[in-house]
Amino acid sequence: MLARAHTVVEARVAQHASRHDLTLAEFGALQALHRQGPMLLGELQRHVLVSSGGMTYLVDRLESRGLVTRRPSPTDRRARFAVLTEDGQRLMDRIVPEHVRAVADAVDGMSAAEQRQASALLRALGLGVAEPERADAAPVPPPDEPVAPSWPARTAKRGKPPQLEPSEIAPPAPAQAPEESEPEPPTRPGPEQVAAVAPALAAEEVEWVEAGEPVPDEEPALLIGPETTILVVDDDRSTRKVAKSALAGPGREIIAVDSAADAERALARHDVALVVLSLVLPDADGRAVYTRLSRQRTTAAIPVIMVASKVGERARVECLGLGVADWFEKPIDGAALAKAANALLEGGLVPIAAAADPVTAALNRAAFAEAYEREVTARTEDPTPTALALLDLDAISAVNREHGRDIGDRVLRQMRELLSGVLRDTDVVARWRDDEFVVLFPQSDPATATRLLTRAQALLTTSPPTAPDGTEIPITFSAGIATASPLTSMEEAVATADRALSRAKSGGPSRVVSVEDESTETPTTVLVAEDDRVTATLVRHRLERAGFEVVHCESGTLALEAAEQVTFGLCISDIRMPGLDGFELVKRLRALPQYEAVPILMLTSLGREEDIVRAFSLGASDYMTKPFSPVELLARVQRLLRRRVSSSPA
Repeated sequence: MLARAHTVVEARVAQHASRHDLTLAEFGALQALHRQGPMLLGELQRHVLVSSGGMTYLVDRLESRGLVTRRPSPTDRRARFAVLTEDGQRLMDRIVPEHVRAVADAVDGMSAAEQRQASALLRALGLGVAEPERADAAPVPPPDEPVAPSWPARTAKRGKPPQLEPSEIAPPAPAQAPEESEPEPPTRPGPEQVAAVAPALAAEEVEWVEAGEPVPDEEPALLIGPETTILVVDDDRSTRKVAKSALAGPGREIIAVDSAADAERALARHDVALVVLSLVLPDADGRAVYTRLSRQRTTAAIPVIMVASKVGERARVECLGLGVADWFEKPIDGAALAKAANALLEGGLVPIAAAADPVTAALNRAAFAEAYEREVTARTEDPTPTALALLDLDAISAVNREHGRDIGDRVLRQMRELLSGVLRDTDVVARWRDDEFVVLFPQSDPATATRLLTRAQALLTTSPPTAPDGTEIPITFSAGIATASPLTSMEEAVATADRALSRAKSGGPSRVVSVEDESTETPTTVLVAEDDRVTATLVRHRLERAGFEVVHCESGTLALEAAEQVTFGLCISDIRMPGLDGFELVKRLRALPQYEAVPILMLTSLGREEDIVRAFSLGASDYMTKPFSPVELLARVQRLLRRRVSSSPA
């Protein structure tokens, strides 16, 4: 009965909160701040009854919507208050009366006295049920033995409610001489006694204990409220089973799904704290799924652990560069996965604002997409151009190899600080990929962007990044500049800047090139081996628009013959083709000396992880799953060509 009543009432409250695009936990936090004013995050956590990690994400989401802000404590710089913003105050002023009416309607079938008694009973019940059973608990006495008044003793130990005399718990025994009669045993409290003490129980101080910390015997942990939700996305049943077993624990809910579509539905319905994501899914590429998550403000701060078969180092480096928190090869080590998840959930990687990149504190993709919408897409009546630049550190991989990843991250942070010092307050800087930044120059032409970036290059030369011991780390960056307009999507503008960046890097390090600059360079010729004419037309059209020359062959046999006569700058091959298939084509191309370093991009059907593993083992440079975005195809082609330029001997 309790469960059914809870479901009905919660559904009513959730329906009311969802009309304002709020979860129950978010609504509870806003309601607490509206009622009691600024609260320490730990205090707010106790009111809403979520874990510390869940509270961080919750406040991040509310802060990203402009409803809540954080303020430092005037007495303790380590403590921070959550405070309603003016928008948050106005929202709650508007919806709290609606909420009160909704709650009143939900309990309309009860009298005022019954409502008060039900509230008190449920509070006491929640606290009583929440106390975990202990293995060393005292045995239950037989019916003919007195029942000890353990209930009030437990409440006194949990908090500091008013001390109750025995007479307040059970009716006093008749006054009789001790030597003539045994005293009657105290009875369990009745409804009236529970109602009397319940307000004190609800107001008591509750000390939360983080997962993994020892719980003192005299202070049982209180486990009330939403669980930490972990989402496992993998179509391999054995991987899901290992992950669920490794990640399970007290206070955790594990949701396992086998497709990207199911993952999106789960993310929409649950407050997910961590995602374990397969690189290859039956309906999507894991990299594309992660990119979508990173571009949405509601999911950008959720850490993602990528799992994959042995597809090679390049795929791992790319995923880590995109921003995934960790990488595991199948078959996954359950203990190692659990350790990584615990570190992400319990403070090993402290979540920061959902708008920021965790390494550099620059904006992330989701926040940059919002800035692009505001500064470019929405300015339909403003003809003033907006320049967009893509920056790439020329030798960050060498820094990582020589000094370690920590120093490489330090260089990225110092690069972001340098850009912030040179660029204007109106310019928008975000981290795009591992060693790339994207910059928006609102209402500025490419010439202005070129001038500012050239100034940044000069400053980087005179004031290079430094290691913690003061050692200078010389580094340069290259940049490509495009013009963005309301008719150009963010992805298209970045792809255009990416093309200019490829031209910049092909001419040497520390160059800035705009797509508007005249180029005398010979265009790169791309070989496309694809028997499907629709796919081939799509690929050819997008590459030719970007300035590439394309040679199309409808079979692997014809493609090999063409490659033996002309050395192409890049090859794109389908796997399933008549005659010579894509596997045999890449194998034979790699046997030709002139194709030892030529990038080869494989096209494969969704969900065929074994194809990807085999393609990498034969020498493929990268892969894309069908259907694919033409913009993403162009971006991958340009990245592969830049890698070739970067790895070529000087």
